[in-house]
Amino acid sequence: MNNLIFFWGILWIYLLNVLKRNRMSAFFFILGSIGFFFIILGLSKPYWVFLLSHIVVMGTSFFWSWTHWVQGNPMHNFLYIFDFRSSISISIDYECSGIIESCAYVSLVLFFPAYSRKEKLLYSLIGLIWIYFTNIIRLSVVIIVVHFLGVKAFYLSHSILGRVVFYISILILYYKIFTYTQVTKNSIINFKNFGKIGDINK
Repeated sequence: MNNLIFFWGILWIYLLNVLKRNRMSAFFFILGSIGFFFIILGLSKPYWVFLLSHIVVMGTSFFWSWTHWVQGNPMHNFLYIFDFRSSISISIDYECSGIIESCAYVSLVLFFPAYSRKEKLLYSLIGLIWIYFTNIIRLSVVIIVVHFLGVKAFYLSHSILGRVVFYISILILYYKIFTYTQVTKNSIINFKNFGKIGDINK
């Protein structure tokens, strides 16, 4: 697996250099973000996935510790949710850790041509924190629904309600970073240029 990532990485860097020399910025962004996504996703297993799952379990169990509705097992990355009669365990694994969404977001930000290096680092950090807390909110939806409606409502809370909340929050993040911020920046630039034109006319 590591050899495959290594050879793909060399080919990826070579193709990026070709696209950059030919000033094909759109293809540079597409290939750069997709390639970087698969590279860091491949390198994330198993250690980074375990670490992120560990942090999610700790954060969720800490946030809900005062209710005694959930108990975390950070060693094995499990959450135990209690209703009034029984309990159910959730394994915070590869899909539930948020690693896929985190890698995709960072890959897009790092190759987004509109931002400087400092802005890319700043927005990457903001996005990672946003995705982390969004994941905790998603799990909180599961905890609340299962606690009050019972274990039978786990599928509804985990596969439907939790995911809806999660992806709505991700869409808000993408809108803020890739659309709203860029539109605002362009508006400021246009306003400054308009001011310069006014000064010239005077």
